[in-house]
Amino acid sequence: MSFYGDTTLTARLRMNPTTLALARGELLSRDLIAHEPPLTQVLSLPPDGPRRSPVRDQGPFQLRGVLREAVARLHGDRQNQEAP
Repeated sequence: MSFYGDTTLTARLRMNPTTLALARGELLSRDLIAHEPPLTQVLSLPPDGPRRSPVRDQGPFQLRGVLREAVARLHGDRQNQEAP
């Protein structure tokens, strides 16, 4: 469980509160976390679920990178929906 509040998380992840909320929503929608304010719990992956391999064999992903990628994809999806 996370004992960090949103203020600490935004500072550590270098995100603004809106970006943190969007990233949290993406993780919740993928059942990767459970969130009941003020607590957040990282959930186990299914034993036979797909595994992402690190990009370019750079080692494990950092959470900040995963969250930024999720937010970027979310923003990209929204922009594509708004395009004429």
